[in-house]
Amino acid sequence: MAEESNPFLRLWRKIWNDQDFIALDPDSKLAYILLLGQPDITVSGVMTLAVGRWSTRAGMVKDRMWAALRNLDAAKFIVLDEDTEELLIRTRLRNDIFVGASWQTQKGALNFALKAISPRIREVLAEEIDRCRPLMNTAKNIPEHADVIVKQLMNGEAGLDA
Repeated sequence: MAEESNPFLRLWRKIWNDQDFIALDPDSKLAYILLLGQPDITVSGVMTLAVGRWSTRAGMVKDRMWAALRNLDAAKFIVLDEDTEELLIRTRLRNDIFVGASWQTQKGALNFALKAISPRIREVLAEEIDRCRPLMNTAKNIPEHADVIVKQLMNGEAGLDA
């Protein structure tokens, strides 16, 4: 039972049965696993691009890391925005944050989504938030708060502390 509540264990077991993940080339798999463990990932799944650091840690040259990231973007595992230097792990909200999380955690993740700068990432975050509706805690009006956040994401509005 404790294993099922551990999001990392859940993901680790699930990912190796995901045919889309299995179909990825080895560099893309390594890059994805590396991204999941980054300390600066927000609760909404957004992080700053750090290709140099990631390349070094993965033992590959930058060109290979860029190729892996672009492949992950094309396969819809991540959303990459080179102009704003942001990256989104698409399923972070769905697989980690909204599964059995408290209303406080869910509200925090929704608010953090507004810190994304990239229009493309904001659009995907809005889609992901909509996909998470069945998982939302109904305490403290989280679904209604999600409606407000989705509208703000689509209108390009920044969060309170952004």
